[in-house]
Amino acid sequence: MRLIKFGYVHLGTKNIDAMTNYYEKIMGLTVVQKGKDGSVYLSTSNDHHNIILTPSDKSGYISTGLQLSKDSTLHEVAEELAKHDIHTEIKSNALPGIPQLLEFTDVVGNTVQIYEEMEYSGVGFKATGIAPFNLNHVSFTLTPEDQPRAVNFYRDVLGFHVTDWVEGVITFMTCNSYYHIVNFLLGEKKKMHHIAFELKDWGHMEKSHDLLAKNKIPILWGPSKHGAGHPISSYHQDPDGNVVELTFGIDLYNFDLGYMEPRPWHEDFPQRPKVWNPDEMFSQWSTPFGNDITSYGSEIIEIVKKM
Repeated sequence: MRLIKFGYVHLGTKNIDAMTNYYEKIMGLTVVQKGKDGSVYLSTSNDHHNIILTPSDKSGYISTGLQLSKDSTLHEVAEELAKHDIHTEIKSNALPGIPQLLEFTDVVGNTVQIYEEMEYSGVGFKATGIAPFNLNHVSFTLTPEDQPRAVNFYRDVLGFHVTDWVEGVITFMTCNSYYHIVNFLLGEKKKMHHIAFELKDWGHMEKSHDLLAKNKIPILWGPSKHGAGHPISSYHQDPDGNVVELTFGIDLYNFDLGYMEPRPWHEDFPQRPKVWNPDEMFSQWSTPFGNDITSYGSEIIEIVKKM
């Protein structure tokens, strides 16, 4: 089994109009399709969707979509997961743009959908809004019991690599050349901590912050330069309170060689996965994050559609 891409995040929302306006007008994604159930499918550029918004009695995280390499099939993945007592279901036409997907609940209770193919939207990048390059990663807060279980499952079963970690704080993991597509942050309760979108450079970050300020959307943390992965990032919240990270300059990981593509600002050559000091990991610029960072996040929910 080889997973190759972080495709989408599915969010439930009590405020479908406000959330659609934010992701379309502020974030600069394009609405590709609206479902009969009121769901809105938005794309950053190529894919049919990277964000799904579904009207619900609760706001929060529903699921994540990951794309499978052409070297494997969904049936082969189902057989492999069955060896680890993971129940799976293969669904046809469950989501627009995806002919078939395999759905399962991971070892910490999060819904994951694996798909072989997704239709291209062909919408390209918007000239308005933030217009990020891509949906970059998703972060979860997990309990001390669940965090190591998640890391072991994603590494040993799904084939992810650990790219960096801070003992007792956070672990970063990837299945491709991006530094990470998921991280697991230690906290008191299971939540989706944030989703992240990749920007081009400082100019793109400045323009994005000006747009957020114009729309009276405050910045939670940043801009800051993280040590782990070396991205420059800032964080704010969408209308439902989901934390959204804007990031650029993040490391690229050579999946086969097991180290980061070299950059002048790296501490080590080669820059391999390592254990980081917590203060340095969060900010090399001493930008304050506060002690309540894990208090933020979104509830993990099931779809409860409004009647």
